[in-house]
Amino acid sequence: RNAREFLASQQSKKGRLEQLIADKSPAIESVKNEIEEIKARNVRVANDISEQEKIVNDFDRNRNILEMNLNKKRSNLSKTEEALTTAKGVVADCQDKCDKALALARLNQYKHDKNHVLEDGEEEVSNEQLSQVEIRESDKHPNDIKAKIQRKERKLSSERQKRQLANQDPEEVKQKYDDARKDLSDKITFVEKIEDNIIDLNRDLKARKKLYKQFRKHIADMTNVTFDEKLNQKGSSGFVEFDHENGDLNLIVQKDCNNEQTQTKDVKALSGGERSYTTLALLIALGEHLETPFRVMDEFDVFLDPISRKLALEAMIQMAKSMSHRQFIFITPQDLSNLPADRLLKIHQLKPPERGGQQTLV
Repeated sequence: RNAREFLASQQSKKGRLEQLIADKSPAIESVKNEIEEIKARNVRVANDISEQEKIVNDFDRNRNILEMNLNKKRSNLSKTEEALTTAKGVVADCQDKCDKALALARLNQYKHDKNHVLEDGEEEVSNEQLSQVEIRESDKHPNDIKAKIQRKERKLSSERQKRQLANQDPEEVKQKYDDARKDLSDKITFVEKIEDNIIDLNRDLKARKKLYKQFRKHIADMTNVTFDEKLNQKGSSGFVEFDHENGDLNLIVQKDCNNEQTQTKDVKALSGGERSYTTLALLIALGEHLETPFRVMDEFDVFLDPISRKLALEAMIQMAKSMSHRQFIFITPQDLSNLPADRLLKIHQLKPPERGGQQTLV
């Protein structure tokens, strides 16, 4: 009995399981279909990835090829630029030679038209005169030129007879002619070298003048900056007007940096101490930018008040230390005992002069 009940129970479970499997079969089939779709989609995605990777690899290869071509183009461009620069130099040289040849042709044409040869001490033909000369080709017939040569030969024969040269050895005459011609050629070459040297010297002179003006402007600008810095140490300001054309120098001083009303162009309007400090500031500013190996300043502080004198001494000593390759000599009747010791600073104190029998007037 128990076996039959167990068998019936198992059959009942089997029926339920079969029914459950039958109920779940559509869902399982649906999941299987989805899995198949996902697999197909994964295959397509994998294929797309492979294609994209191939495209990327092709792009990388093409990029490398393009970079190589670009580097070649850049190299060719650099070579082309260098060749262009060289060609420009050659063109400039050719243009210069053409200008010289044209000038010489105009001069010869001018001499030919005027039937004139410049003598020693005579003024050269001006550029304006040469610019009006027209270079033209000869339109004469060869027979006319031949007839002219024959006339010149007859004239030459006549001159030989007049100068009694007909009986001389032709070889000797030719030798003299060759020597004279060589001497003339050497002199012409020498003159051309001198003219080239003159052109080079003029070019160098212009360059030196340009450099001199730039250097002069730089010194003026730096002097102005230093001059204003030294005045600022005392609460003042100012600048220097350089008139290079007329050789004048003017000082504009503002006693108070914060008050433009205190500005003056007349140094005589300053007090003795202010004028001395301003002059000293100018000398220091100029001294910092001029290449002089020795500098001597005598009694620079006789009209300065103690504060101005201290600032001036500190500025001068600082300037002298910053330019240790130069020598500075400061002469003053004032006391210098308060100056700090320094290996670059030496103080030489002179003994009072012996006045003999002189007496101080009271």
